[in-house]
Amino acid sequence: MMQKRFIQVVVIGLLVGLLFSPLFGTKNVEARAQKIAYVITGTLGDKGFFDSGYAGLQKAKDDYDVSRIKSVESFNAVDWEPNLRNSAQAGYDLIFAGGTPMRDYVAKLAPLFPKQHFVLFDGQLTGIDNVISVEYGEEQGAYVAGVLAALMTSRTDVKGINRDKKVGFIGGMDIAVGRNWLQGFQQGVASVDPKIEVLYAFAGSFGDPAKGKELALAQYGQGADVVLHAAGDTGLGVIEAAAEAGAFAIGSDANQDSIKPGHVLTSVMKRVDKSLYDVATMHFKGPWKGGQTFMYNVVNDGVVLTDMSVIGNKVPKDVRTEVAKAIEGIKDGSIKVVRDR
Repeated sequence: MMQKRFIQVVVIGLLVGLLFSPLFGTKNVEARAQKIAYVITGTLGDKGFFDSGYAGLQKAKDDYDVSRIKSVESFNAVDWEPNLRNSAQAGYDLIFAGGTPMRDYVAKLAPLFPKQHFVLFDGQLTGIDNVISVEYGEEQGAYVAGVLAALMTSRTDVKGINRDKKVGFIGGMDIAVGRNWLQGFQQGVASVDPKIEVLYAFAGSFGDPAKGKELALAQYGQGADVVLHAAGDTGLGVIEAAAEAGAFAIGSDANQDSIKPGHVLTSVMKRVDKSLYDVATMHFKGPWKGGQTFMYNVVNDGVVLTDMSVIGNKVPKDVRTEVAKAIEGIKDGSIKVVRDR
């Protein structure tokens, strides 16, 4: 009799649990706290691309059930595939892989771990259900930076601007993303005055500030007075060179205006933070839109310029007006910017 009553209690308990559990809701992911891996082809502390992305993941950690974010960093190419593989084997639920050179490793490894979600950012990889790609329209931001640089190089009334019609560009590695930056910048400069010369160089590394400074000082020495960098940590050397030369730089990826106040006209910010937070939201709240690529650019405010409040009146009002017109032209489609990929 006691055994029969015990069985009845258990059955009733199970039925009550099934009946009322929907009222309390459940998470869209497993009940246990999730782990995020941030596997990057550089290091944190760049005050730019990777720091911005990490900030977005920290926001996701605050908003969702995340037990840990592990940052796996290296400038050495031989580490990138093992770092990604080790993170997957360690059971990280959501794995972010950036930047562009990680594409082939994600393509190779993601299908081997179908229950985990991968995000390739600053690259494109379609058709794999557990992979989402995020790209950025850096060429559009670079175009606007080119308009600004071209307008400023003629303003000889501004201290730090010389009589030479020359501007410069320093990239990290000569890859598609770097060429997008360069081509967009060249196109923006030419839209103002095709006679302005654009000096350019690639450092061959995103992690060499000394090389960035050396290249930038060479360009300033040749007559450039505004240099855009798109070079990660290497670009920090470009900004240092601008201050040393008494000239100007344009920052990239994050707000770098205050690194050397008075010498950074603006920064072309990729909203890496927002993009990675958005994809994390797809993972935690759904729906997961695997196999797709999402583009963040000037058109949708995924690439923006700073408000130039730090540089202040060194950028004249009429120059700011023309820069705003360039942004609106890209948004309304009247300006088309070339993209390498």
